[in-house]
Amino acid sequence: MRKSIFYSKFNLLRVIILTAVLFGGCSSLDPNAANNRGNMSQENVRNDVDKAIDDWSGVEAGSFGQGMSLSSLWIRNHPTISYNPVGIDRLTGKIKQRPTFVNCPRADSLNRGMFRDDGIRTVGHLYDYLSPCG
Repeated sequence: MRKSIFYSKFNLLRVIILTAVLFGGCSSLDPNAANNRGNMSQENVRNDVDKAIDDWSGVEAGSFGQGMSLSSLWIRNHPTISYNPVGIDRLTGKIKQRPTFVNCPRADSLNRGMFRDDGIRTVGHLYDYLSPCG
């Protein structure tokens, strides 16, 4: 009887370990797992903001930095179309279409009024505003 209890507990342990290995590990065994997920989610936010800006402005993602003005990015390829309201409306539409932001209330709440002088003016401001979505 003891042998069968030991055997079943041993098999259960094997199943748990195998499951953890197959499905991405066990966060309780990896003290950095939560931090790594946080880094990945912030990377997703930045990547999706960059892709939305690239699609929106026509400026390649690798050629602008956090300090770049959103209005300057828009004007580069759209000199005859106003940044406010047309450019801002198009930008918020592009952001809301990106996978990271589809179910994010913060992204959904983006509106023209947030892109004023004391609000979201740069790529970095947009990263910061949307970072909770990650």
